[in-house]
Amino acid sequence: SLEVLAPHGMHLEIVCSYPYRCHWDPASVPARVRGKIRAARAGLAVLRGAAGRPVRLRAFGDGDWHHLLRYADQGLREDMAREAAAARLFTAERRAARRRMDT
Repeated sequence: SLEVLAPHGMHLEIVCSYPYRCHWDPASVPARVRGKIRAARAGLAVLRGAAGRPVRLRAFGDGDWHHLLRYADQGLREDMAREAAAARLFTAERRAARRRMDT
């Protein structure tokens, strides 16, 4: 908890790979999904509210993805290498969305 971490000068860093649903436009989805978008945004707001205390929240960066891929099976690593070679992996749009989550 924050009360345990702070006195010891420690922090918790939460690294999000994908803020699922947070970025969806409620006007462009069926009404039944809109509550889920609100819930996703509320959850992210809770995490952001803790930021600045001994909790840090940030989006995955390229290094995080590459680190995780070291533990993936060979087939997934090959698929990701093909995507990267085709310039579909870590596109400018994906990177911008992740940076926006950090603010």
